[in-house]
This record gives sequence, C-alpha cells and structure tokens, in this order.
Amino acid sequence: MTSESAKQQRKDLLQKIKNHPRGLEDILADENIRQALVKDAESDDAVIPKEILGDYLRMAEVVREAKKSPGRFRAAGGPPVVIVPGFLGSALTDTFGDNGLIWIDPMLVTDGSQLSALKLATWGTSPERDSTGGVRVDPSGVVPIAYDLLRWRLTLSGYDVSFFPFDWRKNLEESAQRFVIQIRSVSASSGGQKVRVIAHSQGSLVARRALQILGKSEADQLVDMLLLLGPASAGTYTAAMAISGGHDKIQLFQRWAIDAPPDVAQIFQSMSGLYQLLPWDLNDTANGLKDNELRNPTFWQSGVDRARLTVLYGWASNIDTSFFNARIRIILGEDNQTASAVEFKGGKLTEKAWDTGDGVVLDRRAKLTGVKTYKAKGAKHAWMAAAFNVTSAVLKIFNGIEPGIGRGVDSSKDLVVDIPQEHFKSAKHARRIAVAPKAVGVVALPGTSEPDVAEHSVLRRIPDAPYVRRLRVFSLDPLLMSDPETASYGTMEVEIPWEGPGQSAILPGELRPGPVGEYVEVVDVDPQSGRFYYPIDLNHPHVLAESGLAPSETNPQFHQQMVYAVSMATIRTFERALGRVAHWSPRWVRDEQGLRKRYVQRLRIYRMRCVSAMHTMTQTERPCCLDISPQVLH
Repeated sequence: MTSESAKQQRKDLLQKIKNHPRGLEDILADENIRQALVKDAESDDAVIPKEILGDYLRMAEVVREAKKSPGRFRAAGGPPVVIVPGFLGSALTDTFGDNGLIWIDPMLVTDGSQLSALKLATWGTSPERDSTGGVRVDPSGVVPIAYDLLRWRLTLSGYDVSFFPFDWRKNLEESAQRFVIQIRSVSASSGGQKVRVIAHSQGSLVARRALQILGKSEADQLVDMLLLLGPASAGTYTAAMAISGGHDKIQLFQRWAIDAPPDVAQIFQSMSGLYQLLPWDLNDTANGLKDNELRNPTFWQSGVDRARLTVLYGWASNIDTSFFNARIRIILGEDNQTASAVEFKGGKLTEKAWDTGDGVVLDRRAKLTGVKTYKAKGAKHAWMAAAFNVTSAVLKIFNGIEPGIGRGVDSSKDLVVDIPQEHFKSAKHARRIAVAPKAVGVVALPGTSEPDVAEHSVLRRIPDAPYVRRLRVFSLDPLLMSDPETASYGTMEVEIPWEGPGQSAILPGELRPGPVGEYVEVVDVDPQSGRFYYPIDLNHPHVLAESGLAPSETNPQFHQQMVYAVSMATIRTFERALGRVAHWSPRWVRDEQGLRKRYVQRLRIYRMRCVSAMHTMTQTERPCCLDISPQVLH
C-alpha cells in the first residue's frame, strides 16, 4: 500500500473501526465495515488477513447470537484464563497529555508523528518514564483484532477470560512483577482456582519470568498451565531490525500502513523491551556473527542505546522455568522465510539468511528443552491468537486432548506434532477440566506425553508486600443488624489490591491516611459545620491485624474505611472486566495557554455525613452517602 488514496482508504477503514461504539463482534456486523474489510482483505498487507477474516466474521455472528441467550456467553465463573499479548499487542494511551490513543491510532496511517510520544527517557530511572514532557503513556487494553477471536472461543467454552496488557516498550522485569500480582489476584478472586496462562511472543518472556518470581511452590499452587504461542524464548532478529530503523519488517507496521516519523529509529532505540528481545543464544552459530556481535555497540552502524544494550542484552537467558516444564506447552507458527542471520549493508541492517519459523521467531529460538511443542500449519506470528487452528489446539490442550492431524471442515489448517521425542517419556496426562470445549477436528488420543523433568532447587522468596488488603464492611443495611435473623449476615470482608507499606508491583505508592492511594482519595467532611473528621490510617498495626476497623454506624473512621474499600473493589471489578488499568478522565482547565486537558491521578471522594429518614429521632449518621467528584471511568 503506497499510494495516498490507498492510505486514505486504510485510514478511513480504521477510523470506522475505532469510532464504532460497540465491541468487535458488533463492528463486524456493520455492513459498511464488513464490505470494506472484505475488499481490503484482497491486498497482501490487509488490516485483517483474508484467511483470518473469514473466521472472525463467522465467530462474531456466533458471539452475537450467544449474547442473546442469557447464560450462553458466560463472562465469569468458569476456570480463569489470563491472556498476555505480545510486542505491539497492548494498546498504549497518553493519559496525561493530548495524544490520547497512540497505539494503535488510525491517524498513524497518514501522520505518524504521534509515535514520537512513545520514546522513553534516558536509561536509569525506575520505573521507566516517557521522554516527552507532559506525556504519560500507559497500557489501556489489547488490540482487539489480534486477540478477540481467542477470547471469544474460550469464553464460549466456559472460561473466565481476562487480559494482562503491559507496556511493551519498557523493561519487561517491571511487567513481570506486575503480572505476579495479577496471577495472585485472579486466583484469589476466582475462589482459589488455578489460573491458565496464554502468552504470545514477547509476552511469553513476561509470563515465564513471573513464574520464576513466584517460584516452584507458589507457581504450582496458583497456575494450572502455561501455553506459549510463538514465544521469543531466545530472541528474534525482528527486534534488531526495529532498533536499526527497519520498522518496515514488523508485520503490524506493514498491515497498518503506518507513516513512520523521521526519528523512528531513535524511538525504537529507546525501548528497553526490544533489547530484551534481541537474539542472545551464544550457542547458536548459524547467525553468522562472530562472538555474537549484536551485544557489541560498535556493530550497530545505525546507532544504538549503549546503556540499554549493555544492561538488557541477554536478559531472557536468566529465565529458568524448568521446574514448571511439565505444565508448559508451546505452539509454533509456520513461515520458512524467517530471518536467521543479518548484516549491515550500506549502513542498513538487512537479512542474509532464512530458516523455519513463524515469520518473526525461528523455531529453534522458540523451543524450550523438555517442553512439548506443536506446529500450526499456516499460522503467522502476529496472528497466532487469531488463527482458528491455533485456538482449536488451545481448547484441546486445556481439555487434556492431544492436538493432532484433524478431520474437521478444514484439515489443511490443523496441527502436526513437531518435537524431539528424546526429551519425553511415556506418562498419562490426567489433568481435565469441568467444561469440555467443542473443537473442530478433535482427535482423542489415549494419552499424551510428559517431559522428563528433573527437580530444581529454588531459593526461598520472601514477598516484598501482600498482594491484597482485607477490610471489613457492612454487607447489609445496618438497620438489619438489630434483627437476629439477619445479624450474622450484616458484615463481610472484601479483598482489594494492596497499597503500601512495602513495595507493590501494581500500586507502588504508599497508602496515606485518608485513605489516600493511587486511585482514590477519601475526604470526610460535615457540610453543615465544615468539620473534617480525623482520617483513618489503614497501615496502623492495630488496624492491619484486625482486617480494618470493626463495622460501626457511629465511628467516622470506619465510614472512611468502607468508602475506600467499596471504591477500590469496584475499580478492581472494572479493571478485570476491561482487561486493562482504569484511568480517570482528564479535567478541562483554562489558563494562559487556553483550554486544555489536565491529567487526573486519583478520584476524590467526599464522604458526606447524612441523616437517615429512618433515624430522624436520634440523628444517627449512616455510612451510606457518597459524593464522587465528576470524573468517570473511560
């Protein structure tokens, strides 16, 4: 796609998709969008490839019909599954400045200047920060067309699906620490069920590092299975292409026809996550580089961030999840034109050799010794989670069924096993789930193989901080507490994400008296007298030891506790449903520069004192009145 008219058509199509008020299943039901997508699919660099589009259109119709019947399209209650997207798979939004959605914004087709806001500051800050002043970029979801088909099929099969969007630009160590917290949270909120994790591409490094942080004992307790799609276990040369300015080698950049800005090389060179994706296997001599020259700053004729290269190169080589090998599965894509060697020619990094892979990751760089591996015919790296044969294989594996050569409606798209058999020994695979998904072309084999895995000693890990805080609240109107039949049901404990003291990977700030945290600030005021009540300190040892203050109608500090607990529980529910971090809408302010948006970090909630009509005689103050300042979730 090179002509200006073609770019404008692509932009118009993407803008229609972006502006549609409903989910992807309803977007695909829009006749104008359907026709535009079908026409666009005839090109080699279509927004949605032709072979994927047909599956999406069929599945979208199934989802729409399922939603008409209560209970068929279940969003919660089944075995929990968390999907970790790959590089470029998470949406990124400027939550402070004026850029709004950056990745992926249809405007990038004709004006890629927004990409400059993705540049990170000089290496050395922790957590990493954006380079441009007045800009704060955060993950705000996942790219739907890459992951919704997998989500649909899992949800229709009875799974409770959520996402873990992360900032693919930044140090993956930070994302892994956050993912540890999400694994614990999802398991706890599902009644202690084990979590099934599906990780794609770069996300596989985040997921495996999170398992390593958990350690064998906790990982066995919390995680049922880790399924890796096109994992970049030992890196990919596509990362080297991006760092050198060869963004045109990135599949999503090609398909979205992005008009890259002049400083695109410098933008990618600031992304720590790309350095952690560079090929690092010192035993792989097939790349043609002496002593693995990629780690040498002088190799990079196009320029490089020396500090990031020095610190982050080979980061993934320290990830060891062999203790979990028996419950890891890998699905590879298929594209024999995957770069296996590169060299600089005329100052530009170019491919000089190719081998079997998925178009981005070589098979030999994706496999893990002792982990059972499958190969999906025709599946390309960027679309692994949307390939119908891959999603069918995921359902089979979750149901304890061996994926194999199928007899479905399209057996040419099924799977074949591709694994060095010497790594395995015969064993029965007894793991089953309560819900039996229906998949096309299922071949039920008598058993499946388990890896021959030696036990590895793991250093004892002392967590820096809890991952939830338990607080007591009223579960019923306090009036009912006086009734013996309902008194025992009047209170309950809620679990909310932990905020200080101690380091927290999700909410790093200290929880101050108020409470005042990362998301909300509770202000307790009597509007009639103008009196502010002394704020509760939820980190006081006496309060921590008792799961907060005891429920009381007359204690102002308990009222503050309940407002905070209910607010944070509500936000947590929203985030799980959205599959991303929640942000408050910005405030519009007028100053000498005119009317502009200002970033809102936390929601201020005024706990107003009110008098119940049922208690007019005693003027009892009730913890029932909330006055939330006018900011809304978006």
